Amino acid sequence: DLGEVIPSYEMNVVEVSNKFKEKISHTNIFYWTSFRQFEAYLEKFPEIKDKTHCCGLGKTYQQSKLNGFEFIPFSGMKEFNSWCEGK
Repeated sequence: DLGEVIPSYEMNVVEVSNKFKEKISHTNIFYWTSFRQFEAYLEKFPEIKDKTHCCGLGKTYQQSKLNGFEFIPFSGMKEFNSWCEGK
């Protein structure tokens, strides 16, 4: 709605270590900076679907709503970190 989107980075999916896979399986709260990133992780780790997902107030949040996912939006990392400390 704000104008032309100009790509500024390229996302590459790489194979991860078993140690990383284990960390993902034990993670309960995720903060996403890209909805494409979330989709890539969800495809590789379907068990994260029912975890808590957070993001900023912009396009990632809009895409999560359009795709039927409930992300918790935050104005920034400081607010997110304060919220996590209360968990």
